[in-house]
Amino acid sequence: MHPKAGRGFTIIDLVVALAVAAMLGLGLVGLMADARRNAGLAQSIANLKRFGDGIRAHVLERDDAVPGYTWSATHGHSEYADLEAQRLRGGLSSHAAQAVDMLRRLDGREDILPISSWLVQPEFVHLPLLEFLGEDMLASWTASPGDDALQRWREDPYDTSVLPCEENDCLRWPYTSSYEMGPTWWAPEEGTDRMFRLTQAVDHRTYSIASQTQIVPRRYSTCVFPSEKVLMHERFSWYYGQRAAFFAYREARVPILFADGRVDVRAVGESNRGWKPSLPQTPSPTTFYYRPAPWEPPALEDQAVGDRVDGRIRWTRGGALGRDFDGPEIDTGQL
Repeated sequence: MHPKAGRGFTIIDLVVALAVAAMLGLGLVGLMADARRNAGLAQSIANLKRFGDGIRAHVLERDDAVPGYTWSATHGHSEYADLEAQRLRGGLSSHAAQAVDMLRRLDGREDILPISSWLVQPEFVHLPLLEFLGEDMLASWTASPGDDALQRWREDPYDTSVLPCEENDCLRWPYTSSYEMGPTWWAPEEGTDRMFRLTQAVDHRTYSIASQTQIVPRRYSTCVFPSEKVLMHERFSWYYGQRAAFFAYREARVPILFADGRVDVRAVGESNRGWKPSLPQTPSPTTFYYRPAPWEPPALEDQAVGDRVDGRIRWTRGGALGRDFDGPEIDTGQL
């Protein structure tokens, strides 16, 4: 008798083998994605530590001052005639002139023209720190690994798939940062009539300020709760959840640099809700709409109108005198 021939693969066996291979492949893709996210998060934490070290050095060397824009109609000077004329107008014009002066003088961008009506601090607050440290104006640690739009801008400022823009705007946007410093650090409330304080406008990228308001950097030592007060944070939650989220969403988790120099990842929904600087006695927080620009992640709910969010960690009750995490809000009259 001849031994029976070995049984070959059936169609069912083949289907099962392909399914197993597909599952293993998906698992491998998931592991690779997790590894990339973890690496990005670790780098972002390291970036914020660089910010913390630099800010601390500035505070120690510059008489307790947090780095920021200092030009005014009576202080500062630009070797560029057009920027000097703008500086002499004072107020926000002086700060805008200072920002463009740094980009021309330190990065050779003499093709960037003066920019008027520009509140520079929300997205360019880091430039004076880079000048103080002698760092490149496009220092890699000012951009988060998760911020794909900014990474692409820095490779090609004319990449209109990121942002359809006018030439002068295209040239400045690569110098933005993925990390935000709250307004209390660069527009202190103390000594300013509450009616003239900087406030949030309708959406997340617009602000209201009176023409007579003077914006100067804060003294670091005025911070009362440094281990509970946010100094800087990542603007978007890139590393948690299925979708990227603007930091002010309750579900957002972002790396945070606290005023004591510690960096931690926190859920923003665990923070205090914040205040309205112009109405400190009301318990209601500042609220505004997250209405994404073309280069920003979409709104989580209403992509047509935008989502209404609280001003957590951006508008701390009491400013630098208050706390964001791990304790109640201070009393500014709301109690």
